[in-house]
Amino acid sequence: MTQINELIICYLCSQPIVADSSQDHVPPRQFFAKTIRQLHSSNLYTIRDHTSCKKAKQFEEDYF
Repeated sequence: MTQINELIICYLCSQPIVADSSQDHVPPRQFFAKTIRQLHSSNLYTIRDHTSCKKAKQFEEDYF
């Protein structure tokens, strides 16, 4: 019986993640007030993405 490896896809660019990955909060943590982040940080959803993709969209999150 062969084992099927799970393919992990970056949610930002839709390309497979082989290396250079990180966790990203969805929706971004910055969208919540600081008190909410402190109380519920462990309950916020995270998904995988490329570190380079995350850095590319960081400006948009900061601007928003």
